[in-house]
Amino acid sequence: MISRIRAEFQIEIPLKSLFEAPTVAAMAAQIAQLQRENQHVATPPLVPMSRESAIPLSFAQQRLWFIDQMEPANAAYNIPLALRLSGDLNAEALVRSLQEIVNRHEILRTSFVVQDEQPVQIIHSADTFQVRQLNISELVASARDTLIKQLALEDAQRPFDLTEAPLMRATLVRCSDPRLQSTASESSGSEALDEQESEFVLLLTMHHIVSDGWSMGVLLRELSVLYHAYSHGKPSPLSNLAIQYADVALWERSWLHGDLMDYHLNYWKQQLSGFTSLQLPTDRPGRRCQPVMVRPISSLCRQRSLKRSRPSASKRERPCS
Repeated sequence: MISRIRAEFQIEIPLKSLFEAPTVAAMAAQIAQLQRENQHVATPPLVPMSRESAIPLSFAQQRLWFIDQMEPANAAYNIPLALRLSGDLNAEALVRSLQEIVNRHEILRTSFVVQDEQPVQIIHSADTFQVRQLNISELVASARDTLIKQLALEDAQRPFDLTEAPLMRATLVRCSDPRLQSTASESSGSEALDEQESEFVLLLTMHHIVSDGWSMGVLLRELSVLYHAYSHGKPSPLSNLAIQYADVALWERSWLHGDLMDYHLNYWKQQLSGFTSLQLPTDRPGRRCQPVMVRPISSLCRQRSLKRSRPSASKRERPCS
């Protein structure tokens, strides 16, 4: 309702007004009062913006950039993801899919630098993104599991330099190869199991300044669509993006400033005035700088199986350890 009122009347109505004015007549009075006070939003439409001048950071990005200036080399805002892939994986198609995602989304190849004492976004070529590939299939199972956990933890804990693009890392690890298992079985005189499959682990890590939980879902959906197309020799079925995140930042800065910004800042200053710090009865003094520890959580990892006959992803997913 707030969005509809904003679009129709070009005013910003507080959420509490919905509860203070529960009738149509009362809401109409609220709208009329706000119009008289001339608190217009005048939100422009979100369209592709000119890139002739430097691209500023969005307000959300600037918060993360500011934190990084206070605590550089901090991995607290890394977003790690590990996918275990089993089946007849087409590694070339998977790598190509990841490269196309980086090519489609400018934000994944963006760095953040200071120009004229202000942070700005710099969009780079998609060539800056490379997928690291490792093969540990010759190791015994216990050694492979240990190494995978170590690689995942190290990647999750390795900080990004926001001035260097891309702020996304990808590592594809081959964990097992049925061809090696078959050779080993033949040399030992035993028969190879028919259900043996190749197994891979894909490690992805991004900085929160270029991604979030919702964006990760978009990435995985696009990865599935692109992989299915490329593994069958077809072109990308995804249409070009009309809006990039740089457009969102430019759009946000184009209208949320001046009197409107002062209005919102004053509102929160009034709302938060008079509050004191909450003193909790802790058992020990707090630290000025809280260390950040990153640990793998098995329940957040999803295992995606690939059909052995063809490199097309199935719909079956299950947690993996």
